[in-house]
Amino acid sequence: MNFVTWRHRDARRTLSRGLQGKGTDLRHIAFAAAVIVVTAGSAHAASVTGRVTFISTDGSHLMLDNSEMYAIGPDVPRSGATVADRVTANYQTRAGERAITRLTLNPLKPSSAQS
Repeated sequence: MNFVTWRHRDARRTLSRGLQGKGTDLRHIAFAAAVIVVTAGSAHAASVTGRVTFISTDGSHLMLDNSEMYAIGPDVPRSGATVADRVTANYQTRAGERAITRLTLNPLKPSSAQS
């Protein structure tokens, strides 16, 4: 047996001893990573500012000037928003639908150029 063969065999033994019992740890890490990916994709929070272009007759949906439809929950105060008002909507994407969690009316700032 030459030196290279002996060294290779010794390295394999060390590696196999080091990996004993590690399969359980790797499974836990893989499971934790899968849980993080699933929960991260289930809800996405964001906000958007724009003009209201449409409000449904029952007030449960509105559309902004970006042509996106948003659902308004029954517990979200409407803050007196009407069509053509400028609003900021905080929303979460749930099951493919944008659900508004907060709706804020943004009045236009007066221009400083007027005299």
